[in-house]
Amino acid sequence: MSVRLQKADFWKRISAYLFDILIIFIISVAAMLVCLSAFKFDSHLTALEEKRAEYELEYGIDLDITKEEFDNLSDADKQAYNEKHADLNAALSKDEDVKNIYGNIITVAISSISLGLLIANLIVYFAIPVLLKNGQTLGKKCFGLAVIRTSSVKISTPVLFARAFVGQYAIETMFPAFLFGATLLGLLGSLGLIVLGLFAALEIGVIIASPTNSAIHDLLSDTVVVDLASQEIFESYDTLVEYEKAEAAKKANEANYV
Repeated sequence: MSVRLQKADFWKRISAYLFDILIIFIISVAAMLVCLSAFKFDSHLTALEEKRAEYELEYGIDLDITKEEFDNLSDADKQAYNEKHADLNAALSKDEDVKNIYGNIITVAISSISLGLLIANLIVYFAIPVLLKNGQTLGKKCFGLAVIRTSSVKISTPVLFARAFVGQYAIETMFPAFLFGATLLGLLGSLGLIVLGLFAALEIGVIIASPTNSAIHDLLSDTVVVDLASQEIFESYDTLVEYEKAEAAKKANEANYV
């Protein structure tokens, strides 16, 4: 065992990370489906379909018409369809019920995704490491890795929670997810992709430049991923201090015999 930090092998860290990401994906999808059901997502979709059917009946057009079907219409029918479609869209834009339904759908979807990812992150990066000890996720357990403080002291439960919630969930999961989602919805345009690219570059740069090759969440929590087999891990700072005192006394005694 060594008191000095025994940084984990890069490829072992990548392998463990990919293993954990797979588990997070499975758990988050399952949690999202549960949340969607709990928040009655289907009922909101049904309400939207009912409103849509009402408008189709009122304006006498089929909103599911295919391009081929539309092309087969006569010029007069195409013009009539387009006029009715424009009137329908204008009416929809003023319908408060439709706005509320759309708002509910977006709120439920975003809430379910956020909660699903939160549950998955806390299970994989907090609950499991608490059970396995030494900050080990299932991926790290498989590849013989551990997470400790940079002082070689065992990571505490509060620090482990902060690392999982603030670093890995809020900053490294939800921030990129928000940028990606906002970009897809056209809310940020190309700016979203630029910021997302800069964030990815920052993460990579931090890993390369930091002495312990740590990601942002490790720098914020003052933790590092190490090789468990060769790393000495102290239960507390007091234990570390006592060890350092003993080592200093040992060296002093050896110097006296020289």
